[in-house]
Amino acid sequence: MDVVAQRMPCIGKCRDFDGIASACQSRGESFPVHADVVVEEDVFLRVRVTVLPGVTIGRGAAVGAGSVVTKDVSAETVVAGNPARVIRARAQA
Repeated sequence: MDVVAQRMPCIGKCRDFDGIASACQSRGESFPVHADVVVEEDVFLRVRVTVLPGVTIGRGAAVGAGSVVTKDVSAETVVAGNPARVIRARAQA
């Protein structure tokens, strides 16, 4: 069962807002503006979570309210914050 809270924007296949990707590319960095967001099974996403393009959220992960997920989240991991950081491994039931 996946749980997705209200007001949770997934940003995938978006356009280049304010030239962010262009600025990153000029510094030799990559910014996947046109990439899919992958949310695997048994994931808990709380209210107002933002997931950036190209991010995969692993099976059984939990993302805290208001978090901005900028990197992949490992399976069975709890993350939170802006940017989202690992809080702990999720306890097995």
